[in-house]
Amino acid sequence: MGLDCFILHANDKDKEFKDKRLENASLCGGMFSGHGNGSFRGGVYENFVTWLMEMHNPDCVEHTWHIEPGEHIQSDTLELYGKLIRNYLEILHEDNPSLQAKDVVLEAEYGGYYVKELEDLALVFEVAAENKCIMEAWW
Repeated sequence: MGLDCFILHANDKDKEFKDKRLENASLCGGMFSGHGNGSFRGGVYENFVTWLMEMHNPDCVEHTWHIEPGEHIQSDTLELYGKLIRNYLEILHEDNPSLQAKDVVLEAEYGGYYVKELEDLALVFEVAAENKCIMEAWW
């Protein structure tokens, strides 16, 4: 089984989450999540986000998104994810001002993360938080 993540409206979980700003987001899709507006393959990004969270808060638990059915990751946490990713990207750009969207910036077990991919992941979290959405993880 995989780990698929879905952004949901907190007040209407059955309403599909869409935002024009996410139409060109390019994240790895999952078996059931697709790869579009508010859904993605969480297993590809969970270790990276957990790593950032551990630097922010050493008490952070491993497998951040392996939550129980019916539990959700709240919008304030999604906002923090977006900020941590943006801060990481900012540091990368300071160290290498010539970074391009297609550049791999961090090797991972699933290959590597491209600059644009991390920018898109941050954007998903930022837009979700802005809309007071929550994230559900299915595994």
